[in-house]
Amino acid sequence: MTDLDKAIKFYTQAGGFELVHQFSLPNTAINRDAMDAANSAAKVAWLKSSTSYLELLQFDRPTNINALPPAVNDIGIRHICLQAKDGNELFDLAVSHGASWHARPAGLGTGNLYVYVRDPMNNVVELEGLPPVPKEGAPIWYGHTAYVVENMQPMLEFYEVLTGLKRNREGTFNPGEPFDTVSGLEGTHLQAGWIPVANGNLEFWHYLAPQSSRRSGTQATDLGFTHTCFEVDDVVSSMRDLANVDVHFLSEAIVGDSNTAVFGRDPENNLFKLISFNGQGESFSLKALSGGRHPHELAKPTAKQ
Repeated sequence: MTDLDKAIKFYTQAGGFELVHQFSLPNTAINRDAMDAANSAAKVAWLKSSTSYLELLQFDRPTNINALPPAVNDIGIRHICLQAKDGNELFDLAVSHGASWHARPAGLGTGNLYVYVRDPMNNVVELEGLPPVPKEGAPIWYGHTAYVVENMQPMLEFYEVLTGLKRNREGTFNPGEPFDTVSGLEGTHLQAGWIPVANGNLEFWHYLAPQSSRRSGTQATDLGFTHTCFEVDDVVSSMRDLANVDVHFLSEAIVGDSNTAVFGRDPENNLFKLISFNGQGESFSLKALSGGRHPHELAKPTAKQ
């Protein structure tokens, strides 16, 4: 994003996150190689919710600053989802803190409410209201990261290999007014698949209509959602295992005092990141979150999607 403070303000006031760490990323050869970037200098903030972390980066030289904001159905890492018990309250809170919108939340026959909005930085955020969820727990939590894909099966297979987890459902959604209301598109017809991970879900959409546009390959220094980060026990060991099944990385692992990390690309050129923590860095592990297993309970009322 171009305004880190604005992003922090929105996600802490409207997204259920708290600011836990800020630092500067220097423009070094190691960082440039790791990210495949011409200039890695950035201001960085880590935000924490009950179920996830959100990394916000303001690069000194973002690479797509003149590009139009992506459409809801453009190919790539397209949105994150925030969930709460009351979808209308979640929507009103987001709008009051600067989210733009095309419609209020709508139902899809599941008993839940859904809508896409845009945060003040023009990123797509899905808001979901899940009335069956018990009142106990965080008022707002991260639910999933969504990919719009060109080819569904290769992407599902890749992320099954990367995570070591299997998809738990797939489906086709026929054109209809409810999906148009949620997405802001017309004649929405799509295929979907989900892979449950430790603290939420990976969601995959293939739009049969309207047709998706392919944007140029995402760079780490782009504006928008640029990568998904996966925590592993040991990055170096995971790289070795994944290399045996043809998963490719951009560099050797970057070993720091509190974490080890590496970037790679999926079959459709989206960036992903592996990270493992040690020492003081373990305070940023998913294991330290208060609601790390909460989304698996939430899968029960949403399984009818």
